[in-house]
Amino acid sequence: MSLTRLLFIAVVISILTLPIVVFALENYGQQMATIISLYEILSGKKSPTVSDFFRIFGKGNEAELQLILRKRFPSLDWKGNWFANQEAANYINNVYSDPIQYPSLFLQCIKTAEPELFAVEFHGQIEFPPKVTKDFTTFSVTLGRKKILFEFSQNESKIENIYLPDRQSIYTLIERCIK
Repeated sequence: MSLTRLLFIAVVISILTLPIVVFALENYGQQMATIISLYEILSGKKSPTVSDFFRIFGKGNEAELQLILRKRFPSLDWKGNWFANQEAANYINNVYSDPIQYPSLFLQCIKTAEPELFAVEFHGQIEFPPKVTKDFTTFSVTLGRKKILFEFSQNESKIENIYLPDRQSIYTLIERCIK
């Protein structure tokens, strides 16, 4: 095979793979921006809202719903048929219809349960490139001597999970915040 033909094949392959590389870098940029946004929200002066929670974790994440139901309606089974309770259903409908008007119990929980990790301005280091598996993209963030892992579903910009320095999921904080 001639050198010209090999060079031509190499150019074609790089042109074809360039969009994939650009797409991956764009995703990584959005995911890193979400991490920084979380710190900006939690270190800010105003109380984080449910709208902020949706922007960071996504509307499908049930952590906010769980905290609302367990704090405001403790007698209901938050996993079960809480929606059969008209008062609870109306309240949740109001929160989800106008999320900017309601404080985020979950973001407030993170901020107060782990203030040295989340109630400060971001002065950490996001390690790049992230660890990529079949299902997740995980960014390691170093804050001082502590390392936190931010996990995203492959191509999503919403945080799937955060692992604290002790390797516990961020969702374990819910139990502390209920008390």
